[in-house]
Amino acid sequence: MKDAFDRIWDLALPYQDQRDDPGHAEITLHYAKTLVESENGNPDVVLPAIILHDVGYSQLTKERRLKVFDRDLKDEERRVVQREHEEAGVELARQILEGMSYPADLTGEILEVISQHDTRKGFISRNEGLVRDADKLWRFSRRGFDTGLKRRPGEAPRMIERLQSDLEKPDYIYSETARRMAREELDARRAERYIDQPLRFFMDRLASKSPEPGGGSVAALVGALGAALVSMVANLTLEKEKYVAVQAQIKALLEESETLRTDMQDLMQKDTEAYRALSEVYRMNRDTEGERAGRNARLQDALKKACEVPLEIGAKSLGVARLAQRAAEIGNVAAVSDAGVAVLLARACAEAAALNVKINLNKIKDVGYSRETWARMQDVLVGVSNLEAAVIELTYKKLATGMA
Repeated sequence: MKDAFDRIWDLALPYQDQRDDPGHAEITLHYAKTLVESENGNPDVVLPAIILHDVGYSQLTKERRLKVFDRDLKDEERRVVQREHEEAGVELARQILEGMSYPADLTGEILEVISQHDTRKGFISRNEGLVRDADKLWRFSRRGFDTGLKRRPGEAPRMIERLQSDLEKPDYIYSETARRMAREELDARRAERYIDQPLRFFMDRLASKSPEPGGGSVAALVGALGAALVSMVANLTLEKEKYVAVQAQIKALLEESETLRTDMQDLMQKDTEAYRALSEVYRMNRDTEGERAGRNARLQDALKKACEVPLEIGAKSLGVARLAQRAAEIGNVAAVSDAGVAVLLARACAEAAALNVKINLNKIKDVGYSRETWARMQDVLVGVSNLEAAVIELTYKKLATGMA
């Protein structure tokens, strides 16, 4: 039946991943294959059902299909949208399966699974349970978790708590294999938020064979350290009688530096997420013409997204350098060396970000995009370099005159 599955995949491809959740179809199919083998499911039912289970969303408007993620939406309203996509999915799946003369008895079971895969209470069969398990495992997966995080920025701890709570419900997961896989994935998600882990964890992971975290995350970390040093200078200047004339400016400086520090910390994770997304595209199947077309279509987009994060890191580094200059000019002179170190870190951050932009630009075919993106990065490098020179000169001047 492999040829039949490939045909179903090709026919369903235009209707897949319609909720800003790229990779959902491929990843849930991977889970389904594992579950079928481990739990003695029928692949002739489970695999077509998981391929087709969400195609109904393609028949809804974008506004309508994304409404299910609205946290303020009432449960009954969410259920209405889910039923709409289930009903549309059944009809679209029927057209695909009957159009390729898939066995009628199998088609009937597949359509029954799809008909209430989001809204049915309890499980009606092993095959249906395995399909729903594979679908739910998406939320625990690295890609699914990152997709959810994009909709809920900064809410990783809350998302992990919610997944743990769902996993503890006796009727949430059908199979023991899926429950074990969900636990393993959840443990992995807990370990991946680097900013919330001990420094040693990040350093050990960085030194390992794992391709992430890499230079982009390190660039963001260095930028965050630079911003933190600016905050330190500001905090050492606050409420000091000697600096009463600049208290308002120092408070503004501290607010800006803390905002930048938070941004850089978030970018540590975002760079890792962008790399993972690109890696997943590289790992996409290329066995069929449809799979190759899908992979090629996503690769250039993934490369551009992989450029955007280090480009943003670079832009933030310029902000850190500007704040370091202000800290050196009006901050506590006893901490002027820390302002100097902050601008050096901003420069290192910018240069590291530029390298990560460039390595992705080299693979992008859109010449105009590459030229414009690299020009923006060059502007950042020039700006940071000029600020570095000015701040270091001022820092050494204050140190030499004994002001510090």
